[in-house]
Amino acid sequence: MDCPYINFMAIYIISASLLGTNSGRGVTHWKINEQGSSIVQGNESDKNYVKTDPVFALLIEHYPPKIVAMGKPKTGKNKSNKKVAGERGLSSSVKTRDPPAYEIFQSSTFHCGDPVNETIYDKLPGIENRKTHPLFPEPEVEMIFKKSEIDQLDTKAIEENLKSSLEESPMSVVLCNQIGNYLRMKGNTYHAIECFRKALYTAPNNADILLNLARVLYNLKYVEDAITLTKRSLEMQPANLNCWLQHFTLGEMLKANGEKKEAVMHFRHALVLNPSFKPAESQLEELGTIGDESFDFYTYLIIGFLVAVVLFWLYITSPGKEQGSQSKPPMRSKVLTGPVRRSINRRL
Repeated sequence: MDCPYINFMAIYIISASLLGTNSGRGVTHWKINEQGSSIVQGNESDKNYVKTDPVFALLIEHYPPKIVAMGKPKTGKNKSNKKVAGERGLSSSVKTRDPPAYEIFQSSTFHCGDPVNETIYDKLPGIENRKTHPLFPEPEVEMIFKKSEIDQLDTKAIEENLKSSLEESPMSVVLCNQIGNYLRMKGNTYHAIECFRKALYTAPNNADILLNLARVLYNLKYVEDAITLTKRSLEMQPANLNCWLQHFTLGEMLKANGEKKEAVMHFRHALVLNPSFKPAESQLEELGTIGDESFDFYTYLIIGFLVAVVLFWLYITSPGKEQGSQSKPPMRSKVLTGPVRRSINRRL
């Protein structure tokens, strides 16, 4: 008992036994790889660390493949992305890549700066899930930046002009709308939505921005969200401006949503406001049966109303009605006798 080393030896023996019993349970520590992109096992020789260590298995179960190296083939990622795109009904022109699409242009391409915290439209699923959207280039948006169809578009010059303008007015509604359209053309859907959000944060009722954002969501197959924003754009369009584009866009979306009768109505409005717009004529020709049925219904309704009015007028002005309204017999003039007639003549 006088030896001071006995306590330390006892502690050493107990610790060694504990470490020996834990040696068969697998890896109990991990590290970041040299690239800093994933978590890897601490002991490279242990190939069964996933099965033997439940803590590490729990970690890799909740981390995406990009963060934790699982040793899976890269081809599996592309297949899963294509499957997700197919479930949303996206067209074949939508490009799916790893990492997430919103990170691709994060540092390489300019955008509208820091995003705003919240807008009144953020509850729409298409906006709420904006970080999951794939790339979707919209080449038809080039017409916004062209003076005529034959002009060649200089994207570098456009980007430089937008950059310099953004430095001067970072919160400009018009500028954020222009940058959003430019990013639509480039396929950067995430930052395009962020630009439109930033513009709507300042001007929540701007009809043009609402329509542009609706078109982005419609291309991504968020049809209900697109219809909501387009209807809002139609309501907010100033009375002195033509709203044929809102009517046509809403007609397209309603048609895609199966509401063909309403779609015909909006295509007709678009054609009335812009008679030379051929796509509206094409849509009406394609929905010709629906359009004729709708037209006949309203035509018959008007004719029936007019017939009812005429019949009611004839009823209240008929001769039998006038005779029935006279309750008293007509007064008859009394025949004057001879003396009364002579007295009247003398007075005259």
